[in-house]
Amino acid sequence: MDDGKLATTIGKSARAARAALGLSQADVAEKLGLSLEFVGRIERGVALPSVPTLISLAKVLGVSSDALLGLGSERVIHTHRGAPSAEPSRIRRV
Repeated sequence: MDDGKLATTIGKSARAARAALGLSQADVAEKLGLSLEFVGRIERGVALPSVPTLISLAKVLGVSSDALLGLGSERVIHTHRGAPSAEPSRIRRV
C-alpha cells in the first residue's frame, strides 16, 4: 500500500470513529495534544501520523490501530451527518 492510500485509509477510519463517538476534531486534537490543523490533515488523508500518534489516536477513538490501518475484520461505524448508519461499514484491506 502506498503512502497516499494509507493516509486516506487512516483518515477515513479516524473520521468515522470520531463521528461515531460524537467528538469534534477539536476534542480529538485536545486529547492528543495536537493542533486542530494536524488532526484535520490526518482525516483528509494528506498527513500520515507517526506510529506513537497513530497508537494514541486509536486509544482516544476507542478502536485498534489495525482498524485505523484498514487491517483485520474490526469494524468502524460510519455515520452520516451525525446519525448512525443502518449498517456499519466494514473497513476492508486495500
